[in-house]
Amino acid sequence: MLFNYLFNINLLYYGIFIGTVAILGYSLFKYILNSSGSNSTITTVRPISLLEVAISSNPIFLYHIHNMRVIQNSQMTSIQKTKFYEINELFGLEMYNNGVTLRELIDIVKDFTDTELISSNINEIILFVIQNFNG
Repeated sequence: MLFNYLFNINLLYYGIFIGTVAILGYSLFKYILNSSGSNSTITTVRPISLLEVAISSNPIFLYHIHNMRVIQNSQMTSIQKTKFYEINELFGLEMYNNGVTLRELIDIVKDFTDTELISSNINEIILFVIQNFNG
């Protein structure tokens, strides 16, 4: 009987202690919140997609997106697409210096058959065409 009485008293004390701590904690939280100087606690955040961040911060990404759109709009075989990317990466500076656009590079690559495109000296031939390109 004595154990039950002591146990009930301890539960009463623990309850009072927990209630007091909860009230003091909440009061302290509200005091800190109100004394921080900000009247508005609501902030509007506009979601930004990963694509917007990549496009706005990386011009190389924009260039590759443009290349993919140009390729998708043209009817090319997979070997022609692969050769297009290869030539664009290898001879991009030569293309720029000679005024060859991506559309014109597609036309140059499409002039060759798939068998010709997998030959060993095709890159030199295409470079020669790019260097002597007059539109």
